[in-house]
Amino acid sequence: KKTNNIKIDLEIAADLKAPGFKELIQNAQKTNANTQHNNEPAEVRIGTDFSQGEHEFIEKRIAIVHATLEKVFNKPINRSKIPKIAVSCSGGGDRALLDTLGFLRGMEEINLLDTIMWIAGLSGSTWAIAPWISTKMALKDFREYIQQCLEKPFCETTHEEKLLIAEMIAVERTNHRPETLVNLYGALLANRLLAKMGDKRQMTYLSEQAKHIADAQLPYPIYTATDGRESAENDPAWYEFTPHEVSTGNLHIPSRSYGCSFKHGKTINNAPEQNLGKQMGTFGSAFAANLHTTFQEAEEQLHINTTKHTTKTASNDDKQKNRTKKTKHKKLNKLEEKRLLPFWALEPDPAYKLLKDKTYKHKHIKLVDAGLTRNVPWDPFRGNDRSPDILIFVDASAGEIGLELKKVEQYAREKNILFPPINYENIGKKTLSIFKDEQNPLVPVLFYMPRISDHALWEQHMTNPEFKGFDLKDFDLDKETNHGFCSTQKFHYKREDSEKVLQQAEFNVRANKDALYKEIEWVMNRK
Repeated sequence: KKTNNIKIDLEIAADLKAPGFKELIQNAQKTNANTQHNNEPAEVRIGTDFSQGEHEFIEKRIAIVHATLEKVFNKPINRSKIPKIAVSCSGGGDRALLDTLGFLRGMEEINLLDTIMWIAGLSGSTWAIAPWISTKMALKDFREYIQQCLEKPFCETTHEEKLLIAEMIAVERTNHRPETLVNLYGALLANRLLAKMGDKRQMTYLSEQAKHIADAQLPYPIYTATDGRESAENDPAWYEFTPHEVSTGNLHIPSRSYGCSFKHGKTINNAPEQNLGKQMGTFGSAFAANLHTTFQEAEEQLHINTTKHTTKTASNDDKQKNRTKKTKHKKLNKLEEKRLLPFWALEPDPAYKLLKDKTYKHKHIKLVDAGLTRNVPWDPFRGNDRSPDILIFVDASAGEIGLELKKVEQYAREKNILFPPINYENIGKKTLSIFKDEQNPLVPVLFYMPRISDHALWEQHMTNPEFKGFDLKDFDLDKETNHGFCSTQKFHYKREDSEKVLQQAEFNVRANKDALYKEIEWVMNRK
C-alpha cells in the first residue's frame, strides 16, 4: 500500500517461511553468543557528566582542532584560546541527509571540518552522520556512495536483502524484544544506507563507532530521540545516543547494553545490542507522533480554539480552560492506549524499577523522532558540561525558515539557559546569520545556516574557478523543499536532484568562508 511514496514490502513475511529460515534462527542464536561484550553485565550510571570515553575523545580532538586553527590562521595560538565548536543538524528526511553531507563537504573544503568537536543529528541528518562514522569513508567517496544509495527505490529489496532482514527479525524474536513498524522501517534504512557493510548491514552497531572515532579524526557523533509517552507541550525527555553511552537526563547506560532488559539499574539478560538500522529508524520516526502532539499540531495549523468561553470573568475563564484541557488529555490518553498500529520504537527501559517511584514502573520506553519537539538538536548542548563556544545550526527543516530556531530560543528563555539574542529580520534570506552576546563571553556564538538558495550570492561567485562544475542558476531549494522534489516524504532522489541539494549546501558554506573565519577568530580573541 503506497503512502507518500513509501510502501511496506510485505514479501519479507513470506520469506520467513522459505526454506532455510531454520538456519536463520541458528545464525541468530550464534549472533547472540558471539556479540561483543554480550556476557558483560551493565549498570545504569547516575550523574550529570558525560562518559569517560567522550572525555578521552575531547582531549585528543582538542589537539587536532588546535593544530588545524594554527594552520588556518597561520600563527601560533594559545591552547586556552581554542574554541569548542558544536554542530546541530536538523531533521527533514533525505533532504536533511543531503544538506548535512553538503555542509560537511563545504567545511572540509574550507579546512574547518577538523575544528568541529561534536556533531549532533536529529531524524534525517542522522542518516548522514551514522553511516559516515560507521563506514569511515572519506567524505568525497561517501558523497558518491550516498547518491548511489538514494537512486535506488527505498522499499525495493532483493531476495538476499530480505533474508538479511529476516535474520535480524530472528535475533529480535529469539531475545523476545517487542517489534513495531520501526523495526521494518529501520531495516529498510539499513538496506540502503548501510549497504557498504555488506551482509552485516542489519548487524551493525552504534558501540562499534567507538573504535572508528578512537583517534579523534572525526567529530564526536550524538544522535537524538525523545520520549514518545509525553506530548511536546509537556517537554518530553530527550535521549542522547553516542558510541559510548545512551543517556537521558542524569541516567546513562553503555551503548553496548542498549536493547538489554534492566531491573533495579542492572541488566537481567544477555540480549545483543540493538542494531544501528533500528536506531536510525527510531531517530527518524516522525510518523510516531503521539495523539497529544498530533492534536496540538492540528490546533496550530487550523487555528482551532478548543476552549468555550462560558463566563465573562477571567477567573472562571481560566477554570474552564483548565477543565477543557484536562478533559482533552484524558480522552487523548484513552485513544493513545487503543492505537491499532505501534508506530513508535519500543525498547527495554534501563530505568525500570530503578527507584521506588511510579516514573520507573514501565518495562519499556516509547521513543520517537525528536523533531516532533524541536527540529534542531540543541538539547545535547544546553547548559551542560559540553559548553560549546560556537554553535552551528544546520537547518534543513521544511516550512517557515527560522521557526525551529524560534522554538529553541523560546525554550532557552523559559529555562533561563544562556542563548544569544536573535534578530529574525531577513533570516530566511541569508545563507549565514551570526548571533552573539558581546557583553557575556559565557553565551555561545550561534551560526545559523538554513537551507536556502541565495541567487545574488551565487551570481557573485558563479565565475569563481573554485565553483567550476556547480550549476545553481535556476535552483531554488526553498521552493523544492515545500513544493517540489525535496519534500520530507521523498525517499528516492535522481542523481541530478541529489547533486543540486549537495552543491547548494556545500556552496552555502564555502561562499561564507571569510565570515566564518572572522567570527571564529573573534571568539578566540575574547576567550
